[in-house]
Amino acid sequence: CKTGYTNTGSASRVVCEDTCTARNGGCDRNAPCTHDRRTNAVVCTCKAGYTNVGSATNVVCKDIYTVNDGGRDRNAGCAHDKVTVRPACKCKSGKEHIACEDVKTQIQKTNNFSQMV
Repeated sequence: CKTGYTNTGSASRVVCEDTCTARNGGCDRNAPCTHDRRTNAVVCTCKAGYTNVGSATNVVCKDIYTVNDGGRDRNAGCAHDKVTVRPACKCKSGKEHIACEDVKTQIQKTNNFSQMV
């Protein structure tokens, strides 16, 4: 078969099918398969909300909010909502509020403020 096509038949009965229609061209499930316009080779590109943590030849798409918590607070676990694709972060156990500070730190800050007043 030519570049961009896969034999879905057998060695004796060759059936050339668009590689992208056969198992998404070997692309990650979060990377739609397309073809290079010039060479017709398979191209895997992560969809919005995902980033490639693999290589150019072995695309592995991960939710951008699960890779280093999407650049968010290190005390928060983040992911993107499957419907809205917006970030959804939740403080890890023992952490609270937007900054996901340690609960003890927040209590100390509150006590220190109360003593100043």
